[in-house]
Amino acid sequence: MIQAEVAMELINRARGLLYERIYHLEAGGAGDQRAAKKLDAIAVKLYELLRTIDYREPKRVRAVIARWSPLMRDEEQFWTVLKEGPGLFNV
Repeated sequence: MIQAEVAMELINRARGLLYERIYHLEAGGAGDQRAAKKLDAIAVKLYELLRTIDYREPKRVRAVIARWSPLMRDEEQFWTVLKEGPGLFNV
């Protein structure tokens, strides 16, 4: 169960990074709305991933941790990998 909580925390951290970036993109009214919408769509996918984390599926939980833990330790890598697209969410 603790591993599932760790996995959920990793995904929530990623969502936090996205929403922080969205906020900065939209700030001041002259922000980049297109980029913000793109990131918002990714945040929705992260929320969907978050909802699939279940402590009764330890293999899936470990896969989420293995995929997302390195990205949350290295924010630059997170933004680089985020550009990969949908493959990021296949865990």
